[in-house]
Amino acid sequence: MNSDLDEFSVGVHGLLSRQLSQAPAGEEAIDALERNIEQSMANVFRSFRKAKNDETRVNSLPREILVTFLSAVEPNAIEALKLSHVCQHWREVVLAEPALWSRIELAGNTQCSRTVLGALLERTSPATPLELSLSVSAGHSDVQALGQLVSDHLPHLASLSLTGDSASLGTIQAALVLPAPSLRVLEMTDIDERYVAIVHMEIFARKVPQLHRLVLSNVVPRIWTHFLFAAPKLQDLTLAGSMLSPSTFDLAHCLSTAPELRRLCLEDCGIRPFPPHPGDEALWDAKHLESLKMTGQDEHTVTFILQHLPFKALTSIEVSPASLSSMVQLLKSLPTPLVSLALESPVALQSISIRAAGAAAENGEPAVREGEVRSTNGVPCILLFQQLVPSLTSALTHMCISYELWPHVLLLALPTLQTLIIGYIAVPPPAYQLSLFLNTVLRVPVATLAYLLQSAVRTNTGKMKELVLVNMYAEEEPGSGDVLLSLCTVAPRISFVPVLPARLQV
Repeated sequence: MNSDLDEFSVGVHGLLSRQLSQAPAGEEAIDALERNIEQSMANVFRSFRKAKNDETRVNSLPREILVTFLSAVEPNAIEALKLSHVCQHWREVVLAEPALWSRIELAGNTQCSRTVLGALLERTSPATPLELSLSVSAGHSDVQALGQLVSDHLPHLASLSLTGDSASLGTIQAALVLPAPSLRVLEMTDIDERYVAIVHMEIFARKVPQLHRLVLSNVVPRIWTHFLFAAPKLQDLTLAGSMLSPSTFDLAHCLSTAPELRRLCLEDCGIRPFPPHPGDEALWDAKHLESLKMTGQDEHTVTFILQHLPFKALTSIEVSPASLSSMVQLLKSLPTPLVSLALESPVALQSISIRAAGAAAENGEPAVREGEVRSTNGVPCILLFQQLVPSLTSALTHMCISYELWPHVLLLALPTLQTLIIGYIAVPPPAYQLSLFLNTVLRVPVATLAYLLQSAVRTNTGKMKELVLVNMYAEEEPGSGDVLLSLCTVAPRISFVPVLPARLQV
C-alpha cells in the first residue's frame, strides 16, 4: 500500500475513532452522528481527490496551456460539459473559459431547446467568435425562442448553420433582423420536400459585411440580386437542390454582386436557360473565380455557362455529367495550351483530366490549372481527338494514355512531348481497330508499340525523354531483342512498371 493510501486510511480511522468515542445515547443523537460521519467522510474524500488532482502532471500545466489542449481535443460545447466532470480542476477551468463554449452544435428536439441553448450561450464571451449549428426537427415548439437567442448574440456570431423545414427556417429568420457584423459563414438547409424555404429579404438587415461563405440547399432567395447585394466579400457560393432552379440570368446577377467570388458550386440545382438578354454579356463578371463545380445540369446549360464564365483565374474545374460539346468547350476556353493530358477508356471516354499552365501569379510562380470533366454515357474517343487541334497540343510535354487509345496519338501534333506513359489495363483491341496501322493481328503489346512509336516520334516529336510502359512485358520470342533496341531509339529512358509511379501521375 503506497503512502497516499496509508495517510488516507489513518485519517479515516482517526475520524471514526473520534466520532464513536463521543457517541451520545438516543436514536436522534445516533442519526445526527451518522450524518456527521457521512459529511466528514465526504470532506476527507474531497480533500484526498484534490490532493491527487494537484499532483497530476496535466494539472500542473499553466491554465492557458490546458485550455489550448482541451480546445483541440473537444471543440464542441456539448463535449465541454463532459470535460467539466473529469475532475474539480478541469471543471473550474472549463466553466470559466469562454473559448471552450464558442462552438455549439445542437440537433433534435432534446438538444435544440431554449434551456440548453440558453445555458450554453451564457458561457460564451462577446470577445470570442461564436460558431453555431442548429438542426431543428419539424414542428419544434421552441423555434421562436431559439431565433431570439441567436439574435441576442449576432454581434459576435461568426458562423451560423440552420437545418430544418421551411416553417422552422422562416420563424428563426424572422428574429434575425439586426446586422451581423462578424458573420463569415452562413448555411441554410431545408429538409421539407413539400414547401420551399425562402431567404427573407431583410435578414440581418441586409448587412453582413464579412460574409465569406454562403450555402443555400433547397433554400431560395426571394429576389436573387436583392439578397446578395449585402455580401461584398463573398468568396464561396454553393447553390444546391432542385428547389432553387435559378435561371442563367439569375446566376449572372449573383456573380455580378459578388465581385470577390473564388469558388462556385452548383449541385443539382436545376438551372433554367434564359433567352439572351441585351446587356447579359456584361453581367457575367467573375474575374477572381478559381474553382467551378457543376453537377446534374443539362448539356445546353453547361455549355452556356462555360461560354460565359471567364477562365482567367480558374484552377479547378469539375463538370458532371458532361457531353462532348461541353468537354470541347472547356478545352477551347483554356487561355493557354495544355501541358498535361490524361485520357482513359478503350471505347467511350468517361472523363478527361486536364492540367494547363497559365500566366505567372503575383508571387512569380506559374499558375497551374487542372480539372476533370466526366460523361455519363461516354464520348467516342475519335471525336474528342479530332478536337485536339495543334493549338491545344503544341505545348504538350506530358501525356498519359491507355493502351487502347494509342492509334489516335498518331493524329496529334506533339512537337514538345517529353514523357509518354502508356498503360495496359484491358485485353488488346480487335484487329479491325488496327487495320489502318497494322495488317496483322495484334499478339504482343510491346512489339506493336515499338513499330508505331517509331513512326510517331519521327513525324511528331523530337524531344521525347521518357517512355513508361505500365503493366506491359517484354516478350521472349525471336526478334524481341530487336524490338527493345528499336524502343531505345524512341526515348533515352524506358521504364517497365507494374503500376504508375506517383511522380508521373497527372
